[in-house]
Amino acid sequence: VGLTALLLTKTNIVSPAQKDLLLQFTFTGNGSEEESQFLDVINKYCKHSKLINAKSIGDTDTMEYSYYIGFKKKASDSEFIRELKSVKGVNQVNVFFDEEYF
Repeated sequence: VGLTALLLTKTNIVSPAQKDLLLQFTFTGNGSEEESQFLDVINKYCKHSKLINAKSIGDTDTMEYSYYIGFKKKASDSEFIRELKSVKGVNQVNVFFDEEYF
């Protein structure tokens, strides 16, 4: 019984697969150097990310980005949000479960 429980725990058979999350935020900036700062944070906390939408907001240098992300095993979502919000130009950070999975 103990060996079976250990195998089930280690192989994640009993726990549901981690689903992708939807990350949305706005970014105001005018250069790729500033953009790379938020990409560095995403890469630090996420095992994968995929840009699914980039939208210009008005006549300003503000963009709204949407990514599918999957956190690394040891990543903390609250630390990720806090660090992403601290990047110059990043505002309105939101992380959602993708509704397609429900």
